[in-house]
Amino acid sequence: MSIASDVRSYADTALEQGKTTYTDLRTKGEALYERVSALPVVEQVSTTVEPYVAQLNGYRTTVTDKVEQLYTDLKKNDQVAKALGVAEQAAGVVIETVNERVVNPVKSLLDRETVTEAKPTTAKTPAAEAAPAKATAPAKATAAKRTTTRRTTKA
Repeated sequence: MSIASDVRSYADTALEQGKTTYTDLRTKGEALYERVSALPVVEQVSTTVEPYVAQLNGYRTTVTDKVEQLYTDLKKNDQVAKALGVAEQAAGVVIETVNERVVNPVKSLLDRETVTEAKPTTAKTPAAEAAPAKATAPAKATAAKRTTTRRTTKA
């Protein structure tokens, strides 16, 4: 069995399991959010943690720039460039399959669900601000010469 079909099978299974538990998890999550956001310490913790999150985002940007420079230097070596090209192509197939079979269906389910109550906007979640979700899908490899592009996330 090929890797692509294994990934598709796994993605289909994960999607089916996700459909059965999504509503229950969402209900529990909303109830927990309401309970936690009502605590008086939440505002104090948010105010304390936000500068550290901003500092970590700065570190992430610095490390990302250094990794991209190292990657560019490695691509100059023909043997390494060939190995990286094969790895990028395989990763592209896996990412495309996961997006197609899991991410997009879950997003469509989330878009269809309506929130019953408006959530308070006073409590911020630093974790959600620190890790933005990727929404781009990789380009398909062509049978002819394939050029590789790097995707980067902006803070």
